[in-house]
Amino acid sequence: MNVNSVLGKNWLSKSYSEDTVNFLKDNFSLSEILSRLIAIRNIKLEEVKLFLNPRIKNLLPNPFTLKDMEKTVERTIKAIIKKEKIGIFGDYDVDGATSTAILGNYFNEVNQEIEIYIPDRKTEGYGPSKQGFEKLISYGAKLIFT
Repeated sequence: MNVNSVLGKNWLSKSYSEDTVNFLKDNFSLSEILSRLIAIRNIKLEEVKLFLNPRIKNLLPNPFTLKDMEKTVERTIKAIIKKEKIGIFGDYDVDGATSTAILGNYFNEVNQEIEIYIPDRKTEGYGPSKQGFEKLISYGAKLIFT
């Protein structure tokens, strides 16, 4: 199907399977256009439900693929069981403040004593520093998250 755009360019439609479009319409109660768009994207039929109703837990990678994650989890559990103070080395940017708040809220919910440290951006710069770690240790932190 050739249709001209406002600039006079030809639009080219991608190919798709009519069988897939009909399956999507019949099984997911989708409109013709939405069924075509999904068919064009070649979304596997077994993944259509997740595509239409995404859940963040299904889209995040497995955290245990990160190096030493198992050791980190074991050490964190040990700190919680032994009631050791946990230090959280935060950051002042959006992702740093958000992750610090999430960790802080979690540890507060499980009644875990924590100390949060956010460096002064003018005097300490960006990222973890010896000064920041020393402060957390002086506050009694036995385990520090960055």
